Amino acid sequence: MTLGKITLTNDEINEYNKLKQMIREARTRVEISLYTKRAEEILDKGRLRYVDKLEKSNKPQVKGIQDKNRPKDKKLKLSAYAAASHSHTFPQHIKRSPIMTKLVKTNSGR
Repeated sequence: MTLGKITLTNDEINEYNKLKQMIREARTRVEISLYTKRAEEILDKGRLRYVDKLEKSNKPQVKGIQDKNRPKDKKLKLSAYAAASHSHTFPQHIKRSPIMTKLVKTNSGR
């Protein structure tokens, strides 16, 4: 299961939750530090697994000549933030608000 930027198995999630409960019930600082260290190790394993998963999925793919010449049928869906960061010409009846202009200028890499 992927939560944020951490991928954990169900066993790791259960163990992490038990450790959190043990930390709450701990009576000494030594117990707290021991349980905290074990919980951090679980999270570190999950982070490494997440990064490894990203690296495997983002391998560069070599496109053939046929793929490059083929027209694209799918349209890209842009979020409002991404659309604002690209400089598109607006029709005359739509005016760009000052906040949109500021967003475009701050994200243009200048």
